[in-house]
Amino acid sequence: MQIITPTEFIRNSKKIFKMVTENEEPVIIHRQKGEDLVLVSLKKWNEQNEPNDDALHGYANETEYLLSTEANRKHLMESIQQVAVSTRLELATPGVTGRYSNQLNYDTFLLKAMQI
Repeated sequence: MQIITPTEFIRNSKKIFKMVTENEEPVIIHRQKGEDLVLVSLKKWNEQNEPNDDALHGYANETEYLLSTEANRKHLMESIQQVAVSTRLELATPGVTGRYSNQLNYDTFLLKAMQI
């Protein structure tokens, strides 16, 4: 990575653009007053700012990843049940119209009492 001054950038911009795009080498423009800048090709920028699929370890989406182990599934279901008990709301279910809605659920109070 090369470090240049704003004056060098102005004088050699064509050469610097070529270096950045063809060699995919970022250039730092060091300013005496103010924050330094980085000149990087759009291709390199997009590569660095794409969502990282590695974080999902090959799974199609976050939900699939979170449900991939029995321990995670169990923990998530317990959490969902805790929310249902504390709010007295049941999980969203499709109604006659196909729309999802939460409804008051007094049975969760009984479920909690039965688990004790």
